Amino acid sequence: MSRPLPRYKQIEADLLAQIADGRYKKGSCIPPEQELAKQYGVSRVTMRKALEGLVAQGLLVRTPGAGTFVSRLPQAGKLPGVVSFADEMRAQGLTPRTEVTEFRLEPADGDTARRLGVEPGAPVYFFRRSQYADEVLFMLETSRMSAQEYPGISLQALQSGKYRYFQQELGRQVAYSRHTVTPILADEATAKAFGIPAGTPLLRDENTTYLDDGRILDFTVQVYNSPHYRLEYVRR
Repeated sequence: MSRPLPRYKQIEADLLAQIADGRYKKGSCIPPEQELAKQYGVSRVTMRKALEGLVAQGLLVRTPGAGTFVSRLPQAGKLPGVVSFADEMRAQGLTPRTEVTEFRLEPADGDTARRLGVEPGAPVYFFRRSQYADEVLFMLETSRMSAQEYPGISLQALQSGKYRYFQQELGRQVAYSRHTVTPILADEATAKAFGIPAGTPLLRDENTTYLDDGRILDFTVQVYNSPHYRLEYVRR
C-alpha cells in the first residue's frame, strides 16, 4: 500500500500546476510565505519546505527584501504529430542531446512478445536512453524493439535518433503511437537522476509506435522530469 504524499509535496505540486497553467507568470512575485501558509492551512515551516522544493528545481528564486519570483516555466511539449524528442526541443529553441546508457539483445518475455507482436523468446533489442535539453535531463526512456524485423539497429542509430534512422536511412514513415500516461512518485534512483527530491510527482508514459505499413516499431516507457517538462499534445 502506497503512503500518502506529504502535505508539503502536495502544496509543491499544486503550486507547480499553477505556474504551469499561467496563474503565476515568469517574473511575477508569488504571495508571501505567511499568506500562502494561511491559504493552505499549514505552518510556515511546511510552507517553506514546499517553496524550497520549487527553488531547488529552478522554478522559483528568492530575492532578499523583495520576495519570491517565478524564474522560469516548466517546458511544454505541443506536438502536432509523432515527432522525435530532439526535433521537439529544437523547435522550442533548446539544444537536445541523447545518451544511450544501455543497449543489448535479449529474448522476449511474454509481456514484451505481446506488446511487439513477436513470439516469446524471439530476439529483441533492449535499450535505455537519457534525453537532455540544454544539458538538463528531461526524460528517462526504456525501449524494446524486434531484432528480427529491424536487424540493422545500431548504437549510432539510437544516439542520433531512431525516428531519423527509420525515416531518413530506411525510408520508412512513422504513422502514429498509442500512449498511456500515468502519474507516479519519483523513487530514489529516478530522483537522483533528475536531481529532485524523492516523492516528487512525475509522469510515466507507456507508448507503442507503429509504422505506416501497420508494423510495430517499438514499445517504450518514458519517465518525464515533470518539474522541467509537461505534456500538451495530440498524437496522430
